[in-house]
This record gives sequence, structure tokens and C-alpha cells, in this order.
Amino acid sequence: MRPAYLARQGKALLMKAQRTGDRSVMREAMRVQKARKNLAPKGHPEHGACMFDLGVTLLHSGAGLLHLL
Repeated sequence: MRPAYLARQGKALLMKAQRTGDRSVMREAMRVQKARKNLAPKGHPEHGACMFDLGVTLLHSGAGLLHLL
């Protein structure tokens, strides 16, 4: 249940950051999505969705995918 909660929280933070342009909210959205990814390692049924949402958040933040490496 925790990954589902973090998914909703991350998406809400991403929308708020896009609406307001607040970089601290965007950083929080990235932190939440990374925490969600850590809860769903490879082999977990939600792993693909977690990676997708993290990628979308990183692309919208302008950070790119280098933070994953």
C-alpha cells in the first residue's frame, strides 16, 4: 500500500510544481518518486510503473536521467 500512497503524493507534488514553478516542490516530488522506486526493486509488480513515474518527474524537473546513475 505504501507505493500506491507515494504514487499519489508524487503525482500531486509534480502537478503543484508545474503549476507554481516552485523548485523546492519539484525536489520533493523527485524525492518521493525515488523513495517509491526503492520500495519496488526489480521483480516487484510495481517496478515498471515506479520507474516510469520517476522518469516523468525527472524529465519535467529538467534534471535529466543522470540522477539515476
